[in-house]
Amino acid sequence: MIAIRDLVRLNHSLITHRRMPADHAQRFARAIKAEADTILATSTVSGDAKERLSALLDEVTAGVDAVARPERGVAPMDGLVRIDEALARYPHEFDHPGWAPVQSLE
Repeated sequence: MIAIRDLVRLNHSLITHRRMPADHAQRFARAIKAEADTILATSTVSGDAKERLSALLDEVTAGVDAVARPERGVAPMDGLVRIDEALARYPHEFDHPGWAPVQSLE
């Protein structure tokens, strides 16, 4: 999750200021999805926790899809908000010592 958070943090201002080129958005989405897949594949949590983790990562990847492929009515900013909300929810659902949300690292 740290890698996802750091990728979001690194690209946050490009999205909020509408300066992220389409090819960069595609690379950003691929990197986030790769990290999400790795987390799910290597996670040792099981049962309900695994389902909650999968749902949280689904929110992140849905958000990054909106950033990379904006559709009518869904702007890249909407996707970023979705990602930020999922990352803000993460420490309430999982114990991750030292976790800091994206905004606290600015």
